[in-house]
Amino acid sequence: MNKHLKPISIFMVIMILMLSLAACTKSSSTPSPTPEVSVAPATSAPETVAPATPAPETPAPETATPVPEVELSGEININLGSTNNAGWNAIAKAYTALHPKVKVNVELKPAEGYADWLRAQLSSDQPAADIVNNNVVADLIKTRFVDLKPYYDQPNAYHNNEIWKDAFKDFSTQSVDSITGGIYNINLETVQVAWFYNKSAFVKAGIATPPTTWDELVEACKKLKAAGYIPIGIGGDFDSFWAGSMGWLARIYADSATRTDLEKVRCQPNDYCYDPEVDGVWKMDLADPHNDDDAKVNKNPLRQALAVKTGDLNVTNDGYKTLYTNYKKIIPEFVEPGFFGTKDPSAYTLFLTQKAAIRVDGAWLLTSFDKDLKDSTKNGGSKDALPAFEYGVFPMPNMSGAGIQAPVRTIEVPIGFIGAIKKDQAHNDLVVDFLKYYASSIGYSVYLDATLKDGQGIAGPPIIKGITLEPQLQEKFDALKLLGNSEKGNAMGVLSRGIYDYQPLLREWVSLAQEYFSGKKPLDTFLTAYQKSIDKNFEKAIQSQKMELVDLDTPEKKQPERK
Repeated sequence: MNKHLKPISIFMVIMILMLSLAACTKSSSTPSPTPEVSVAPATSAPETVAPATPAPETPAPETATPVPEVELSGEININLGSTNNAGWNAIAKAYTALHPKVKVNVELKPAEGYADWLRAQLSSDQPAADIVNNNVVADLIKTRFVDLKPYYDQPNAYHNNEIWKDAFKDFSTQSVDSITGGIYNINLETVQVAWFYNKSAFVKAGIATPPTTWDELVEACKKLKAAGYIPIGIGGDFDSFWAGSMGWLARIYADSATRTDLEKVRCQPNDYCYDPEVDGVWKMDLADPHNDDDAKVNKNPLRQALAVKTGDLNVTNDGYKTLYTNYKKIIPEFVEPGFFGTKDPSAYTLFLTQKAAIRVDGAWLLTSFDKDLKDSTKNGGSKDALPAFEYGVFPMPNMSGAGIQAPVRTIEVPIGFIGAIKKDQAHNDLVVDFLKYYASSIGYSVYLDATLKDGQGIAGPPIIKGITLEPQLQEKFDALKLLGNSEKGNAMGVLSRGIYDYQPLLREWVSLAQEYFSGKKPLDTFLTAYQKSIDKNFEKAIQSQKMELVDLDTPEKKQPERK
């Protein structure tokens, strides 16, 4: 979602899952209100979720001990940004039972500071880490991580010796780099970003139904504040703007203001990426949230970069003015005091303690909420469980105004962003063999069983064949309204928070946005300064994606491969 939702974002949650965050149903151009998810308070210990079991459609191998063709040996270091020690230790133990000469070390890292830690690892020619969340170093993915695409065409001994990619319910959900065509990470859980709210707070404030438009959201916030609540608990520090809840909102709503810009950057006749059977028949349809899915239309990253360079894509247009005008109707008046220094985990504590009435979060909250009430690291330090309360979920409210082109979508993607740091070929093969085990019905069942028994949450339904969830848990996920995914392989929200996660530009955007929200810069001054920052940093930003200015002279030709 840049935890980056960085996409994901990552497009973000825990921080590593944020960037940012399944196949969706078609909706009309004006979405109708849908009954929100209603979750009753826990009256006893959190529910026990049955272990994941292989589904009949894809039976697990007859033996849980595949015999490798070659005896494997070596050492694998798992250093993900996660708190799920139970799940990762379980799968590490199961894998070493199959391969006694392989040592798997699990040393998980906290979300806070994870990006800096990983960059420090990658500054070395011989990093110790192997398996990490690579969405937080998007500029290094192509050069420092193993391209998994060739491996996906190989048999997977842990999944009936089927071709590895065939173990996925929908392999097209995996992130394919728009420039190299490579696949640099694995995403096995689907996620949706939505709004969670305290039902009793809404009743106390006299709010009968959840908001469906941004203006209704603002009116609800006024009532909640008058009733004594912090209307919205949301992080406002750098991490939140980059890879957390503020970054999610920036990406999600920029999509609704830039949908028609796809015409400027899609593959044209004679482009290296043009497919006449796909691109020759495609037509823009803003009423269809899947109209611009990667399988339906090809995008040319060089044309996108060229459009940014020429100003055809910019942030001084009416759409961006409407977006930031609407954001400021909420920030800072209806968020917590000290917003710009508040981290997303601290904002979540405000929701758990019922001080804040609304929260933007990922669907993983559906599986972790009861546990979080008891977790002193999340509930404000209480040794006793916080009082349970009934919460509901509502989808992204639609914005209206100049430049808003289409109904809002959301971050609705498989996440995980698990990548393997590139080393020598033999070591790469060993680490990928472990990932094959992880991304199989056998391995993922081990991981999921331990995760759920430990009370850990998952982001959403797994996309590996042969895995099913306990019906009560599946029902919670099914109740979420699918809006369509705003995170495409070449998302039109490219300027929503800098470009390509290029850190100097990203940091300038955060600083400028915080100045705007705090009243230090008027809207036009802010957006003009942001555009100047984009122009100033543009060349280095595209270089982080292995593009050069000369490539933009001939966008119909694929750029040369660069190391």
